Amino acid sequence: MIQDSAIFISALLLAAGESKRMGRQKLLLPFGTSTIIEQTIDNLLNSRADEIIVVVGYRAQELVTKIGRKPLKIAVNPHYQQGMSASIIAGLNLIDNNAKAVMIALADQPGISSKIIDKLIAEFRQDNKGIAIPVYQGNRGHPVIFSIKY
Repeated sequence: MIQDSAIFISALLLAAGESKRMGRQKLLLPFGTSTIIEQTIDNLLNSRADEIIVVVGYRAQELVTKIGRKPLKIAVNPHYQQGMSASIIAGLNLIDNNAKAVMIALADQPGISSKIIDKLIAEFRQDNKGIAIPVYQGNRGHPVIFSIKY
C-alpha cells in the first residue's frame, strides 16, 4: 500500500463466494506464479488503497491459510450464502475509523492491476462526486469506490 495524504480509502476484497459454477474454490487456482486471490491482493497492496480487508466465507480457513501473512485485515462472513451484501456488511465492520471512502473489489479479478486501481482512486479523489465506477467498452465494472456517507 502506497500511503497518500488525501482521502483514506479502505478496500473491501470480497472473497466469500462458493464458486458454484466452477465446482471448486477458484480463488486458490494458479495464476502466474501464485494464486488468483494472492495476485488480486498483491495488486491492491501495490495500489494507493490505504487498507485492505479481505472478506472470506466459503472454505474460509483455506483462504486464511494462504493469505494470512499479508498486511491486511480478514473479516469472516458466516452468512456468505446470503450474497455480496452480507460480505460488504462483514467488511464494513472492520474498516478504519479514518476511512472516508470504501472500495469494493472482487477477489476473482487478478487482471485488474494496481495501475488501474490507482487510476480509479485518483479519479475518485479528484472529481469529488462521492462515487467512482470504472467503465470499459460502455459497461460498468469493478472495483467501485463509494464515499463513506453512502
